[in-house]
Amino acid sequence: MRGRTSLLKLLEATGCGEEESSLIDCVRILRNGFAHDITQMTLPLIEVIKQGKTRVT
Repeated sequence: MRGRTSLLKLLEATGCGEEESSLIDCVRILRNGFAHDITQMTLPLIEVIKQGKTRVT
């Protein structure tokens, strides 16, 4: 397993609740958005979210 699937399986196996898993997944998505587009580094987080450039899987 790789990527998101393995993360979700790991969270499930550790007994992490649905809310916590969703939060971790959202943080992962945001982190990946910043990591792959460093031009966003100067923007406030809320602006990055509003622009919707972050890919949601």
